[in-house]
Amino acid sequence: MNHPITSKIRLAGPVSRLYRKLFKPDDPRGWADYHMVPDRRGTLWIHCHGLQRRLGGDLEFVAVPTDLRAVALDLMFAVIRHLKGGHRACADMPLSARLVSKTQSFAHLATLRTAPRADKRHLGSLRILDYDEPIQSGFPRRLFASHLAAQAEAAKDPKRKEKLYRRAIEVFPGDFGGDEGVEFDPAAPDLTVQQNRSNLVAYMGLAEILRAQRRMGEAAGFLEAAIARCPVWAMAHRAFLLQDYRPDDPYLRYWNDANIGEIALRRQAEEKRAAAASPAPGAARRPGFGRRPRGVADFL
Repeated sequence: MNHPITSKIRLAGPVSRLYRKLFKPDDPRGWADYHMVPDRRGTLWIHCHGLQRRLGGDLEFVAVPTDLRAVALDLMFAVIRHLKGGHRACADMPLSARLVSKTQSFAHLATLRTAPRADKRHLGSLRILDYDEPIQSGFPRRLFASHLAAQAEAAKDPKRKEKLYRRAIEVFPGDFGGDEGVEFDPAAPDLTVQQNRSNLVAYMGLAEILRAQRRMGEAAGFLEAAIARCPVWAMAHRAFLLQDYRPDDPYLRYWNDANIGEIALRRQAEEKRAAAASPAPGAARRPGFGRRPRGVADFL
C-alpha cells in the first residue's frame, strides 16, 4: 500500500536519522525510516524502511490504537535491538525475549510472519504478531499488554505503574485457564506462559499497587481476577506464601481463607454475564450537549 510521507507520518527526517547514525549508533531511530500511517478504522499502520540489509527484513504493526503509538515504537525498537543481537529476522520466526528489563518476571512472546504487501516499497515486510498467531490476527494485543506490564514493572512512580497496568488490562483482559497444564515453581518464578495467556502480571501488579495505597476493595477485585485466570498458579503461590503464615497479616489471611475453585467459577460467570449485557459496538450513547456522564457524585 503506497502512502504519502509527511512530517506527521514520518518519525524523523533524514537529517535527524543521520545525526543519530553518526553520534548515537546504538539508537534504532537512526537505523531506519519509521512511518505511522492512519488507516480507515482510525488505527495506525506502523512500519519501517531500511532494515533488510541489517536485520533481514523491515517490520510492521497493524491496527495499533492511536493512544499506543509511543508504546508501539518503543516495542518495535526493543524488537530491533533484540534481533540485532544476533537473531536475523525471517518469516515464521518465533520471538521470546525480555525486552524491557532483564529482571522482568516474564518474556515477551511474538511471531514474525510475511506481510501480504504487493507494492514494491513494502514487499517482504515482516509483521509482528502474537505468538503462533496467523497473519490475519492483526493487532498483537497479548504482546502489547505484556510490554505495558513490563514497563509498569520497571516504573518507579506508583501513578505511572497503575496507569500502565490498567491500560494493559484494557488491551488484553486475559483468558481464563491460562495456566492449565503449566508447572509453576514459586521459588524461581517465570510467568511467561501465564502472562501471554492471561495477562497475570498486570492483574497482580495492579492489585499490589492498590493494596499499597490502602485501596483494599479494588485490590481484592484484581487479585480475584488473577486467581480466576490462573488457578494452578494461585495454588502454588498460596502454598509458598503460607510457609510464613501470620494470622495478624491481612494479606496472608486472605490467601489462607481464599477458596480458589469458587473464585474461579464465580468470576468466570460474572464476566460472561457482563460481556453478554454490554452494548453492541456503537450502541452506547456518548456524553454531548445537554448530557453529562454519570459518576459517583450522582449517587452521593
